[in-house]
Amino acid sequence: MRILRALALLLLCPPALPISAPEPVPAPCCPLRHWVASWYGPGFEGRPMASTLTFWSWLPVVAHKTLPLGTLLRISRGGRSVLCIVLDRGPYITGRDVDLSRGVAAHLGLLRCGVGEVTVEITGEVPRAGWLDALDSLPLPAPLPVGV
Repeated sequence: MRILRALALLLLCPPALPISAPEPVPAPCCPLRHWVASWYGPGFEGRPMASTLTFWSWLPVVAHKTLPLGTLLRISRGGRSVLCIVLDRGPYITGRDVDLSRGVAAHLGLLRCGVGEVTVEITGEVPRAGWLDALDSLPLPAPLPVGV
């Protein structure tokens, strides 16, 4: 009888749970995509991007035609990867899917060939107010050693 009474009490008056801040929602899992990438930089240094921020070729920035500005991408090639943010529009050449800043292209080994296939994973999105903070927090891409 005591057990039934305790069970009924528990069901009718469940213990109060502590209130806490909601957990951040992780980015939805997106399939890996294989895109053709090229790089840009000469002639654009110091000029405004589509995001209105200034383009500097060493930043982890990419251009895409349709992804929302502020989209975070992990771009990989040949065992190396870099976390980038979409802050510009392009490429404007048929057959290319994404334009990489010179720094990202150097990190992935695309400077010499100019164009190559990369693997892209969408990892999240940064609201407009956080674009500068995101750029500050993303590691700068390190170029490959000479001759690699």
